[in-house]
Amino acid sequence: MTVEHRFGTVTLTKPPVKVVTLGLQESEGVLLLGLAPTGRTDTDITDWYNAFLTSMQLPGSELPQLVSTGAGVPVDAIAKLQPDLVIAFETPVSQAAYDSLSKVAPVILPPKGLDLADWKATLTFFGQILGRTAIAQQQIAATEAALTNSAADYPELRKTSAMYVAASSIPGSDITVFAPDSAPSRFLASLGMKASPSAGIARSLPAALTKATQPANLLPRSRSNELSPDVLVVVVPGSDYGQYTANKAIQGMADFGTKNILYVTGPDAFSMDRASALALQWASRNIVPEIGRLAYAATK
Repeated sequence: MTVEHRFGTVTLTKPPVKVVTLGLQESEGVLLLGLAPTGRTDTDITDWYNAFLTSMQLPGSELPQLVSTGAGVPVDAIAKLQPDLVIAFETPVSQAAYDSLSKVAPVILPPKGLDLADWKATLTFFGQILGRTAIAQQQIAATEAALTNSAADYPELRKTSAMYVAASSIPGSDITVFAPDSAPSRFLASLGMKASPSAGIARSLPAALTKATQPANLLPRSRSNELSPDVLVVVVPGSDYGQYTANKAIQGMADFGTKNILYVTGPDAFSMDRASALALQWASRNIVPEIGRLAYAATK
């Protein structure tokens, strides 16, 4: 299989056995296909990732080794793991780092033409490069079924509109409005929810830099009341979320145009916005009910 990306092409002659993954999406995708990464980044390790890894009952010697990308791509640490393949979708890789890492093992960056916000497409791709296409299709079907079955318990979802944004209580901070083709917006649509008419107000505004390069735009805080879907999912920093759980309010938060708001942070946000099938399976059990209750409230 030959993969083309921004720094050239990579040809795999056989399925890799030892894979290093440099991001949540690739780490969870590889794991869901039944292959524990030989090494992975030490950030964004979720409960559902750990639960799935535990279910594989691997000996300690086969558990993923953690590598830090805080100071850049750790070429030497990765080389010690002697991988057959390195996948780097979510970690920025410079040309120099790519050249050095390519001397260790083939390196796959986001392929040309692959929509990273499409969890089905990315999992299918992982299945192709790992020689596990059948398992990938099985997991796609299982994830779709989990989302469909969970949404069926809340018929109001199909009667309401939704949006996904990121905000904070920092004075003057902009609001990140995720576009309709972003991973979290597609997740909400998969539940049968409609795109809010207010979703288009940020399209002509500056693009936002988001994790995993999700399409999004920056809306000035002064226009926050223009965001008026039936249900609004708001990603906030951990400090703001802690204040919300303690007081059911966040001092200094933007004034949105709806009262039906689900505040999330950290892993809860990852479950919706990182285009991971494993994360979506968790979201079907833990996040969909929360959104469903807000959709019910919006119809009353």
